[in-house]
Amino acid sequence: MRISLLKLPEWLLIIVFTVEIVCLLAPYIPNADFGIFKVPIFSKNIQKLLRILSPIFVIISIILLVPIFPFSCLTTVYDKEPPLNVRVGPGIQYRKIGELENETSITVVNFKRGWLKVSKPLTGWVAENRTKFHLDCEIQVGDKKLTDE
Repeated sequence: MRISLLKLPEWLLIIVFTVEIVCLLAPYIPNADFGIFKVPIFSKNIQKLLRILSPIFVIISIILLVPIFPFSCLTTVYDKEPPLNVRVGPGIQYRKIGELENETSITVVNFKRGWLKVSKPLTGWVAENRTKFHLDCEIQVGDKKLTDE
């Protein structure tokens, strides 16, 4: 699953980034020929403006357009009193939607106040203290890091 703030087709993203790269290069290497495009020659005033604005536009585009790959990791149910309840939200006040037996592998996609949001085999929330993290699984939330300890 990919998330981006603006959901645009990939072909349009390629065009946007190509134009931005041309504008970024224009003040420094005017008339350069890259085969698929040639850097245009702009006036001194436009070049000065492009030196300032082009990097800003590139950064904004990266933030808004580049897909963000969400965090996920694999961990295992380890409940002293199985089965582990899966809930619709991060807390015991939320409705139970299922149960998982010990040694079941689960995919963690988010963390909130001691609860893990899981996407497989069920989608919902489980208590973090009833799971065991694999050695290669880390969740960084602010200053807190959850690891297999």
